[in-house]
Amino acid sequence: MARLRPGGVAASAASVLASAVVARGPAGTSKWRWSNCNVSDEKERRSPGRQRLASELSRVPFCPLLASPRVTLWTAIRFLHLIAMAFFVGGQLLLAAAVPVLRRSGDRTALRALARRFGIGTLGAIGVLAATGAAMATHFHRWGDGALHVKLALVGAVALLVLWHMRRPELRAVDAAIFLGSLAIVWLGVTVAH
Repeated sequence: MARLRPGGVAASAASVLASAVVARGPAGTSKWRWSNCNVSDEKERRSPGRQRLASELSRVPFCPLLASPRVTLWTAIRFLHLIAMAFFVGGQLLLAAAVPVLRRSGDRTALRALARRFGIGTLGAIGVLAATGAAMATHFHRWGDGALHVKLALVGAVALLVLWHMRRPELRAVDAAIFLGSLAIVWLGVTVAH
């Protein structure tokens, strides 16, 4: 693992990002501001590199979105849920395009490496999806929703298909069923969302 060099650009970036804190605004709204509260060294606090980096970060296009009072913990949780879903379904689209090419080339090691990497990322994505989905269903009182029940049943079915695919990866029909089931899960997710 790389270490951050004191005074280096990565260390300055980490320091600036670590010093972003949320301040309570009027009527309980949240506003992002840059603070030097985590910097104890006065010299580092005033360093031109740190000030330049803070200035650059303040011009990042998505920063105004962070300043919105509507950005809440639940917005962040929904964002994580969507990113994990995009990884899972988008990865399936990528594999659908890449696997036939790799099969034709006869390079089985590249194909196995690609599948292994996607499998590892998928496990992480599924963990994020399960945690954020359960949290949102609880917070938004959706456990009694019929569409959520159908979605969860499809998640279970897709999980079984994935296990089957791991044992018999040559079955193309299982691949197609996993992908179509995943799309149906996404559709139901849109239905369940507010």
